[in-house]
Amino acid sequence: MRHLLLFVLLLSVSLAGQNSSSSDKPKDLYIRGLNALTGSVQSISVLTGVDLIRRSAELGYGPAQTSMGYIEETGISTTRVPQSAASWYKRAAESGDTLAAWSLGRLYFVSAIPERIDGEKWLQQAADKGDPFGAYLLAESVFPRDRATAAKYYREAAEQGLPFAQYRFGIALRDGLGIAVNKPAAYVWLLTSQQAGVQQAADAVQALEAELGSAGSEKGKTAARDLEDRVLRSRNAHGCTGWTGELDIIPSPPPLDTERFCR
Repeated sequence: MRHLLLFVLLLSVSLAGQNSSSSDKPKDLYIRGLNALTGSVQSISVLTGVDLIRRSAELGYGPAQTSMGYIEETGISTTRVPQSAASWYKRAAESGDTLAAWSLGRLYFVSAIPERIDGEKWLQQAADKGDPFGAYLLAESVFPRDRATAAKYYREAAEQGLPFAQYRFGIALRDGLGIAVNKPAAYVWLLTSQQAGVQQAADAVQALEAELGSAGSEKGKTAARDLEDRVLRSRNAHGCTGWTGELDIIPSPPPLDTERFCR
């Protein structure tokens, strides 16, 4: 009987240890943190959620490190701390997290931390993995000194549905900025960007309509509809879409509950 009781006691301790270690795994901490930040008003606990995500991040879990970057950048639970956000983003980006890479590059781009050109390698990392935000911000950063590279990345971002990239690419085609002049194609891209909400494109569209004439404009409008079917953001985003600031001239990073679709 004594041996049986000892066995049961040891088994209970072992199971308790397993349950505790499971709940303290980095991924589990991260999920619990997200759960604490979502739900009904009565069940939300920002402090608990941030603490759990921080613990996960400190244990090296990449998505949690990216989330901590967002938390520090936006000031969810405290004042905004761009340098701390950059540190978290960098840790995740160094492990290959694309969202962290362009979010870090963005901090350099908007001068939240100095030396914009230092951020280009992170934007390049994201762009090389097919991320439209990395490609667009990289194009914006290099445009003053390398218009051919800028045009290349404007196009990549434009084809994935970023309206301001479509606008910039259209202007590049119209004026021959790093790419051969092609005004019919410029009209198509500029019209597409205008229909996506870029009001700055209106004057350029109107001027090109006058230059191309009725026949050219009609052909361009048909081409723009065909193009839109391919480059709609909702079609290309795979769930990584829908937040305020996503389609701004300088896009904002996705919120915590959307991040999982963006890597």
